[in-house]
Amino acid sequence: GKTCANKYEVTFTDTVSNTIVLEWDFGDGTIVNTGVLNPITHTYTPPQKIYLVKVTRRDTITGMITTGQKNIIIIDEKANFVPDITDICQNKIVNFSTIGIDSSKIRTYVWDFGDGTPRFTINNQAYFNAYGTWLNGNTSHNYTTNGTYMVKLTITDKLGCIDSMEYPLPIIVKGPVVGFSATNLTTCDPLQTVIFTDSSAQNGATPIVEWRWNFGDGTPVYVTTVDTPITHIYTNAAYYNFRTVSLTIRDAIGCDATVSKPNYVRGYRPKADFFSYDTIRCNNYSVFLYNYSSAYNATYTWYYGDGTSSTGYYGSHTYAFDNLYDIKLVAVDENGCRDSITRPAYIKIIKPVADFKIGDTTQCAPAAISFTDSSKYAIAWEWDFGDGGTGSTDKNPAPHIYALPGFYKVTLIVRGVNSCTDTTFKWIRIRGPIANLTTTSLSGCKPYIFQAKVTGSFIQTYAWDFGDGTPVNASLSDSVINHTYVNAGKYLPNVVLISPEGCPYTIKVVDSVIVDSAMALFDPLTNVFCGTGSVTFNDLSVTTHFSSFTNYSWNFGDGSPLHTTATPPAHVYGPGSYNVSLIVRTQYGCIDTFTKAVAVLVHPLPVPAIVGDSIRCQPGNYTYAANIVSPDAVNGYEWRVNGSLVATTPTLNYFFNAGNYTISLRVRTVNNCYGQTQRNIIVDSVDARFSVPDAERCANDLTMLFTNLSGSFFGISSYAWNFGDGTTSTVQQPPLHTYPGYGVYDPRLIVTSVHGCVD
Repeated sequence: GKTCANKYEVTFTDTVSNTIVLEWDFGDGTIVNTGVLNPITHTYTPPQKIYLVKVTRRDTITGMITTGQKNIIIIDEKANFVPDITDICQNKIVNFSTIGIDSSKIRTYVWDFGDGTPRFTINNQAYFNAYGTWLNGNTSHNYTTNGTYMVKLTITDKLGCIDSMEYPLPIIVKGPVVGFSATNLTTCDPLQTVIFTDSSAQNGATPIVEWRWNFGDGTPVYVTTVDTPITHIYTNAAYYNFRTVSLTIRDAIGCDATVSKPNYVRGYRPKADFFSYDTIRCNNYSVFLYNYSSAYNATYTWYYGDGTSSTGYYGSHTYAFDNLYDIKLVAVDENGCRDSITRPAYIKIIKPVADFKIGDTTQCAPAAISFTDSSKYAIAWEWDFGDGGTGSTDKNPAPHIYALPGFYKVTLIVRGVNSCTDTTFKWIRIRGPIANLTTTSLSGCKPYIFQAKVTGSFIQTYAWDFGDGTPVNASLSDSVINHTYVNAGKYLPNVVLISPEGCPYTIKVVDSVIVDSAMALFDPLTNVFCGTGSVTFNDLSVTTHFSSFTNYSWNFGDGSPLHTTATPPAHVYGPGSYNVSLIVRTQYGCIDTFTKAVAVLVHPLPVPAIVGDSIRCQPGNYTYAANIVSPDAVNGYEWRVNGSLVATTPTLNYFFNAGNYTISLRVRTVNNCYGQTQRNIIVDSVDARFSVPDAERCANDLTMLFTNLSGSFFGISSYAWNFGDGTTSTVQQPPLHTYPGYGVYDPRLIVTSVHGCVD
């Protein structure tokens, strides 16, 4: 441990448990190994330095010797600095520089400049933490007042130890003391004459040699070397004119002093003004008056023209009667300067009166009619031209176009201030026939009869144009017509009406007359089959380009359910002849039917069968016949044995060796329809044989050996031996047989194959 009182004395304590300190090496050449070693105090000699201290210890349990070491830093920084100048004029800056201080060991620098200003602290540690750089503590200070000042620097090191130094020489600040006074500092006049008198005092025996006057009104600085009263004339153009006046003096040794007096000279020129959004109002309306005056810290009085008044920045008044009222505003500023303004008949409490003039109405429709507003006291207009179209909010709207002849009620609503309204209307007639056209249904199938009727007034002639090329002729009586459209299409009939004044007017039907048509048609892609047929029908039905089919009804002619889509799925037919029909319906209700006779023809298939035995017991020439069921004549045969074509005749005659065979028969009718069948047959071979050595014996040798030599292509399933002496056997190879006595015997063997063939 160390203390600020004795920075070079350090107490060391070894804190490792279960050990005994044997020796200390304090890093300055001193080694101690006797006496009390833990703790121990050592005093280093100046100057400050970093020492590596080592301790040697023995473990009391294991007896092991260990060492420990640590750096000891001795900090002993001294405050020291020097100013760059000590003798200055007022408002000069002195620079202070530290000397011989290791900035990395300093926590703070505190400067006391001796002139009563707050102490200046430089937090060196905080700056290093933020920016990674140590500050050297240098600073500067501006002295503004004459005097003698002692400057002191206090430093605090990293350990919190403090050291200070007061510079042995004072900072001496000298110079003149500046001051002035003036007369006529406030006025209401446009021109203001002010006399300025210098009251500065020189420093000791040093005289003042120059005066610089800044009058604060933008005029050039006035410089003089003579201390006499100065007269300056101000022009007061604004409603308030505040001037900051400054005087700078300089003495014979070059020291300056400046004084500035803010808003020292004041010229007032108030200007009263106001406006209102409520200049025209109706009924008992509260009028609000906005103050637009230019006056400094003023009071205001409002006179409302009806004998009443009020004070305040804004004016507000409710009038009881309709009239025209003069408004007066009086403004008095803080200096007592006064101005007023009066606006005659400024407030008008009146109601609007709606009226308008109509332009030329002798035109034929379509006619552009002009309307001119002649209302009084209106600020908003709402026109309704009576034809159901868009009105107008213009005072004098653009001429309104009336597309149709007729009578129209034109209405004008005007609005005055605070929503007072007045309404007026006038009737006008737009020349031309006034008519209405009614029709029957506007769609149907050709030929279609179109019926229409015109009713109304001011009609002299009718001229119908049906849009299909029929000649157009004017008539005095064709108000009701029946016209037949023979061709499909879209038509827009109209009638041209002429009024007695000669004004034409054309009426068209509200929508096109639609004359539709339908033609059902289809084509089966394939229509002749054998046995069964899957038929796809291609719809070829036709209607007009503006219409479409909404319903389909397919009748496939075989009793199956009707189908209702434009493209039905493939339909499967059995043998027979079928008539197919299609019914179509368009969106306008036109229906057509198309029936195709024998649209699908399916011939029956022949059904052949092979007649003959399935099992033959010996190879040989065998015949197989064809048994065919077919309503159609058969004119072709194909016989195949094991896949090879062997005959094209109605019967098969073929030599078969022993083995397995597949006989197939394919027949063709006169309609090129084919039927096919096949049959499996077996041709077996069996041979019963045996041998007897020495078949003729003497009586004493009655035992015989029979050797079975039988064979079969597919194998033998049973054996039947008869030895001719009444004994038998069913084994394949019997044991030795002994006859009972002399005689002649006829032994016999019967064998049966696996397919039942016997030999």
